[in-house]
Amino acid sequence: MTPLPAILIALGFLGAAYTASLDPETLAWPRFLVFLGVGIAGVVWLKRRQKAAATDPEAVASGRAALDETIARVIDDLAQIDARKADLDGDALRAEIDDRLRAPLARFADARGSMIAHSGMTAYAAVMSAFASGERALNRAWSASADGYTGEAHASLTRALAAFRDTRRLLDSH
Repeated sequence: MTPLPAILIALGFLGAAYTASLDPETLAWPRFLVFLGVGIAGVVWLKRRQKAAATDPEAVASGRAALDETIARVIDDLAQIDARKADLDGDALRAEIDDRLRAPLARFADARGSMIAHSGMTAYAAVMSAFASGERALNRAWSASADGYTGEAHASLTRALAAFRDTRRLLDSH
């Protein structure tokens, strides 16, 4: 994609700001409005481009596939970590979470926009609520292991796994 909308936005709003700063007593309204119009045109162009990209059938299908693959990977990796949690000290647990789960969680979050076009806003809200619960529990497990609260870290891992399984169930139902 070309960067023209971003260039128009920058040119328009910087030009309008410069025009407004030239004379504090008066404002060259015609020039100011032209620059402002250029910036607004850039915003409209960018928003239309983003909407077209978000509803493109190939992008929606690709995003949905990424969501399905990623949540499956998160659940599998987290289940393995959860099964071995008694054998992992705090440092090892944090390393496992960082090494195995941070990238797929970020990938899921990056692909979430396709869910709205695919399943609607209600489904998006339900899935992302469950996903956010899983992320919070996983972050709690990481923090508890750093603070030496092994029992809380283990319980939080189990809660995270349940939340991500719920995320998967909600994805499958839409």
